[in-house]
Amino acid sequence: MLVAEVKFGQFFTTIAFLIGGFTSIVAGYIGMRIATFTNVRTTYLCAEDIHKGFVVAYRGGQVLGFCLVGLALLILQILIIVYKAIYLPGKNYIEPTQCDPTKPCPDEPEDNNPLK
Repeated sequence: MLVAEVKFGQFFTTIAFLIGGFTSIVAGYIGMRIATFTNVRTTYLCAEDIHKGFVVAYRGGQVLGFCLVGLALLILQILIIVYKAIYLPGKNYIEPTQCDPTKPCPDEPEDNNPLK
């Protein structure tokens, strides 16, 4: 009988994989919509002037790239925030220091200065 090894974190990996698959579907749909719309406008404007068609195609590619990268970064950031809340509840990730920035901290050795 084969038994799968159960490790802490497999569930989170599975969820991240499924979210990545869903993000890929959404990115493909958005990409095809933008590309189709841009191709129609590019073809129409190239019949009038090749420069106008190039400008529309270039701008359509920019919109497509920024939308898809923005979507990917948004989903990734949301996933990181949710996983941090699950794995490390109540932790402060940016702890303020009580040290004077002009002097070394008491817990640091003084010879740690790379400018010497």
